Amino acid sequence: MLEIKHNPRVPLRRDLLLRKGFHFVPNIWRGIAKILEQMHSHLKMKNVFMFSSGGIALGKVSSLVLDEKSLTQVHRYVLRHCDSLIPLREHFKDGEKRKRRVQIHLITWDVEKLINEKFLEWLRVTVSVMGDGGPEVTEEIKVLAKGPNKIARTYKGFFINGYTFHIKTRDENKKTQNYGVVNSTEIGSFNYYGKINDIIEINYSYKFKVILFKCDWENTTGTGIKQDHFGYTLVNFSRLIHTGDKLEDDPFVFSSQDEPVYYIQDLKNTNWNFVVRMRPRDVYDSSISRSK
Repeated sequence: MLEIKHNPRVPLRRDLLLRKGFHFVPNIWRGIAKILEQMHSHLKMKNVFMFSSGGIALGKVSSLVLDEKSLTQVHRYVLRHCDSLIPLREHFKDGEKRKRRVQIHLITWDVEKLINEKFLEWLRVTVSVMGDGGPEVTEEIKVLAKGPNKIARTYKGFFINGYTFHIKTRDENKKTQNYGVVNSTEIGSFNYYGKINDIIEINYSYKFKVILFKCDWENTTGTGIKQDHFGYTLVNFSRLIHTGDKLEDDPFVFSSQDEPVYYIQDLKNTNWNFVVRMRPRDVYDSSISRSK
C-alpha cells in the first residue's frame, strides 16, 4: 500500500492536497467510465428506438400502466408517422371510399377522421388475416399492428440531440426551466408551444421502443398565441388544446420532434409568456423569440 509521509520542506497544505488527489483521481476515472458506458449503451440501443427518439434517461425511472384512452392516443400517433404503413393506409382509404356511394366525395378532413377512428382496429384485424393480393406485410408491420404494451416506463428527465428536457413538476418552482418545448410542423413551419407533463417510453413486443412527451399545448388560434408590436412571440397556457381528455386529442409528440424553449412571464399581463428559443447543450439565445 502506498504511504505518503509529510516532507517538512513541503508546506502541510500541499501535502494534504496530494493525499486528497490520490483519492480524487480514481473517482474521476470512475466518472468517465460511467459516462462512456452510458454512451455505449445509448449507441447500442439507438436502432431499437423508432423515429430517432432514443436518448439518455435522467433521474428516477418508474413504471406506468397506460389507460385505454392514452394507449389509443399513443398508438395512433405512432402509426400515423410510420412510412412503412403508407400502402396499408391507402388500402384502408380505398376500402372506405368503396363503402360509400359514388356521389359522396370524402374530403381530407373526412379521411383523417376515419383514420383516427378506425385505422387502428382495421390494421390489427387486416394484418392477421391478410394474404396474397394486398400490400406487403413485413415483420415490423405485424409487430406494430398488435399495438404497444400497456406497461410503459416514465422518466423525470431526458437528454436527446444536445438538449435536456424535464417534466414540468420537476422544474416548476426552480430558476432553471427545461420543460418548455416547441414542435414545428413539417408543412408551413407552424409552431406549437408546450410544457412537458410526462416523458414515457412505450414498447412494441419488446422489439421496438418509442420515447414520447405528453404536453400541455397552447391554443394555436388567436386566443393562445400572439405577437406584440415589436414582433416578439407570446403564448397563453390558460387556453389549451389537445389536453388528452378526449379520445381524438393528440397530446403526445416524439422526443426527437421537439426543441426547448424558455418562458418568461409578461409582468403587465401575467397570463401571457414571452418565448425564448434555446440552443443545444443548454446554451440559449438571450434574444426573445421574434417573428421574421
